[in-house]
Amino acid sequence: MEAKVALSKRYEERRPYEYRPFSHKANGKYRMRGPAWTGQVRCVNHPESMRGSLNRPTTNCRRGTKCGCDGTFTIDPNTWESRPDIAWRELQQPT
Repeated sequence: MEAKVALSKRYEERRPYEYRPFSHKANGKYRMRGPAWTGQVRCVNHPESMRGSLNRPTTNCRRGTKCGCDGTFTIDPNTWESRPDIAWRELQQPT
């Protein structure tokens, strides 16, 4: 039980860094946005996010270096649920 609570706590700490749904396309795919787009974190590569609340976590991204904080990608929900390894590869190549 303690292990489950500890794991849950780790997930909650990472929640601000997750990609979130942005839109749903007619073909059933979902468009996802990075945490800087949604205002969950502050990232130097997404200037608008740096104007957000100082209470938001600031990433350790380096200015001018590619990061996923302000990325977007489109994914089929079936792929996301059944093959997270493929979903991760799609995440690495934003559309």
